[in-house]
Amino acid sequence: MSPRSIIISGESGAGKTEATKRILTYFANLQRSSGGGDAGAERMSIEDQVLRSNPILEAFGNAKTIRNDNSSRFGKFIDIEFDSSGKLQSARISNYLLEKSRIVKQQPDERGYHAFYQLCAGAVEIPEIGSTLGLRAAHAHAYTGVCTDIPGVDDRSMFEEMADCMLSLGFSAEEKHSIFKLGAAVLHLGDMDFQEGDDGSKICDASLTSKICELLHVQEKDFTKIFQYKTLEDPFTKKIIDMPQEVAGSSNTRHSMAKTLYSRLFDWLVWRINQSTAGKNSAANK
Repeated sequence: MSPRSIIISGESGAGKTEATKRILTYFANLQRSSGGGDAGAERMSIEDQVLRSNPILEAFGNAKTIRNDNSSRFGKFIDIEFDSSGKLQSARISNYLLEKSRIVKQQPDERGYHAFYQLCAGAVEIPEIGSTLGLRAAHAHAYTGVCTDIPGVDDRSMFEEMADCMLSLGFSAEEKHSIFKLGAAVLHLGDMDFQEGDDGSKICDASLTSKICELLHVQEKDFTKIFQYKTLEDPFTKKIIDMPQEVAGSSNTRHSMAKTLYSRLFDWLVWRINQSTAGKNSAANK
């Protein structure tokens, strides 16, 4: 069978996300109807994993916009592999162009990524680490305070579904905890305030600094230096020079750090999902 492509395009709110889910559901149901023994059970697992990846990707890659309550804010290419008999072998996602600006700022009546609001609503119930995340209601965090609710959507139940899907895809407890810690750290970065000091700007809330460093597993001394100074290299001597930052510069550094952390987390999530949906006999594993 030669390769085939399905291109789903359209303006915001046209239904691209829903169309993709319906096509994936069709392929999964097609495999279920073929049935058959132990091999069929293995294929069922792959098909279910493909479908169960959707709530995770939507949580971390979708957001409410003015025109669409569940708008995908990234591009994706899904490579679905079949064997010579037409049976599903694996699925692999390639992602690109995540909207990083939405992490730190949204327009009126729009939200950031669903995962932030789901974490705020359901984090308390996370075994072992829930209380250590230090999260409050979504409206109390700078990155999620513009618009906190979507009519008819329960962020706590969506969080539970997302966490359950991670379990279905084989995410370990350590992996899930790391994901939630990184998400919480990004939210706390948005709450940081700075003030002018004698030698560069300083972080106002020392306890918030400690919480972020705890979640990121970094040293406070190294963390605070990033916001106090900007590092330059002398083009002639190659010597590293620390120049004091102004408050505006420190604030921009904070936003850049939040964008980088979240985008790398999203890239890792896509990679991790691909590890689960890659079949044993797929081309990716050969």
